[in-house]
Amino acid sequence: MRRAVIAALARAGERAMVQQQQQRQVGATVAAAHRASSSAADATTNTAAPSWLYDPALLPSSNDEQQEGSSASPPPRPPRLVSSSSASSAATASPSRRRSTSTTTTNPLPLLDALRSLRASRAAARARTDETVEMHVRLRGVDPRRGDHAVRGAALLPHSVSGTPPRVAVFCEPGTPAAEAARAAGADVVGGQQLLDEIVETRGRAIDFDRAVAHPDMAKALAKAGRVLGPRGLMPNAKVGTLTQDVARAVRELRQGRVEFRADRYAQLHLPLGKLSAGEGPLAANAGALAAAVMAAKPEAVRGGLARLLAKVTLATTFGKGSVGVEVASVLAAADAATAKAAAARRAAEA
Repeated sequence: MRRAVIAALARAGERAMVQQQQQRQVGATVAAAHRASSSAADATTNTAAPSWLYDPALLPSSNDEQQEGSSASPPPRPPRLVSSSSASSAATASPSRRRSTSTTTTNPLPLLDALRSLRASRAAARARTDETVEMHVRLRGVDPRRGDHAVRGAALLPHSVSGTPPRVAVFCEPGTPAAEAARAAGADVVGGQQLLDEIVETRGRAIDFDRAVAHPDMAKALAKAGRVLGPRGLMPNAKVGTLTQDVARAVRELRQGRVEFRADRYAQLHLPLGKLSAGEGPLAANAGALAAAVMAAKPEAVRGGLARLLAKVTLATTFGKGSVGVEVASVLAAADAATAKAAAARRAAEA
C-alpha cells in the first residue's frame, strides 16, 4: 500500500514538471514572435511618438554625466501623458499650473493686492452669488493638544461680515434689568429657564436665533443645555464675551459684526472677512482687526514674539477654487493700523 502511494506521488510530480516545461516553451515562442513583429514594425515605420503628448516636466533627465563614485544611475521615470487641451499651453505654463486649475499663487502678495486678485478671479469666473471672503491663518508654535495653547477669542469688525445683522438671543430671567437692557439693545429673543427647557425638550428645534448671550446668573441652567447649544456653536462663554454682566453691550457688538474664532486641531484659524462686494478697503480693515485680535489672544505658553505667531496667511472665497497667498508683513501692518484706530476711537469716546 505504501509503495503504491509513493508511486502515485512520483507520477503526479512528473506530470507537473512536464506541464511547466510546456508552459515555458509556449512563453518563449510567444515572446520571440512579439520581438519579431515589433522589429518589423520599427523597420517599416521609423516614427516616434509626438513630443506634445508628454509632460516635459516629468520626462527623464538627459544628462549622461554621472558623478564620481556613483555606481549606477536611478532608473528613468516614465513620461506622463497629458490631454490635448493642456498640451498647447505646456510651453508657457509651469508644471504646478498644469497639474491644477486652481488660482493658488505661489508667491504671496500684499494684502490689498491679494484682495484685488481674488476679486478679479471671481469676476472672471462670473460667480452668481456674493461670496464670503475667508482668511485662513496657520499658527506657528501652537500645539492644539495642549490646553494652555488654546487660541480663542473674538474681534469687533469695523464692517459687517454678512450684510444683515444676526438674530441674537439673551438668556436671562424676564423682568430683570438685564432683560430690559437686552431688549433695548436690540435682542431678538429674551428668555430664561423656560426657554432653555424648551430648547432641551425639542432637541434644538426651538432655536430661532444665530448668536447667544447669557447673564452669569444663568450659568447653572446653561449647563443642562450644553449638549444642544455646544455642537451648534451657541454656548455662551466668558472668554469671548458672551457670558457677561453687560448683556446690552454684547448684543450691540454681535449685531454690529463681532466674530469669534478658535484654532482647530491643525493649529489653523478660519476667519470670515466679509462679502466679496464690500471692496478691498473694508475687507482689509476687517483682516487687520482680526489679526490684531488673534495676536492679543496669543497664550503665554506659546514661545516666540507676536510677529512669529502667524506662519502663513491665505485668502479664499466660499465657492472659489484655490487660494491667494498673503504676505504676513502686510497683515501685521494692517493689524497695527486697526489697533491704532481702535485706540483713537476709545480716546475720543472718553473725551
